[in-house]
Amino acid sequence: MKKIACLLALTMLCAGLPVKTVKADGGAEVFDIREGGVVQMLVDSAALQEEAALWLSAISGPAGGLGFEPKEGIGVKIVLAPPRQVNTRWIQGTVTEAVLFVSPSPAYPPTVLLLTKENRMAAVHVKHNLKPFLVKHGLYKPEYNLTAPPPAAAAAWYRTILYHSGKDTISFPSP
Repeated sequence: MKKIACLLALTMLCAGLPVKTVKADGGAEVFDIREGGVVQMLVDSAALQEEAALWLSAISGPAGGLGFEPKEGIGVKIVLAPPRQVNTRWIQGTVTEAVLFVSPSPAYPPTVLLLTKENRMAAVHVKHNLKPFLVKHGLYKPEYNLTAPPPAAAAAWYRTILYHSGKDTISFPSP
């Protein structure tokens, strides 16, 4: 009976009947900024989604203008599934992607680039302990600056961030 079932399955595959494949959604891309490319894929989808949600809940202020990407370090891009609604005084919308940037530069605190369903983007600082996440995924380096930005940097709310579309702007209010 097993032989017949195996033969039938093999015949159906060879006959060109559609075969359903299962693809694991989620995960994250890790890219090296200096190299300019993806260097690692993270597959722990549920834990990554939880971590990204923590970043969204820990937004402490805008990161400033458009020069948000450091010259060296890493970026971790997580596509949010499902997208998450964010409503802070710095960003409102449905966030579809979060990209964490960490750098060894003392002048560059951890920054998260948020991309929304509404075609907007904002670079924000987060006040969250990132070390456990980086250690768990083999990304931690002692030279990375994981400290929150100083209050003076967080007070730069007057800076303007351009929407991804490049047509509209949003200004941050003074505290």
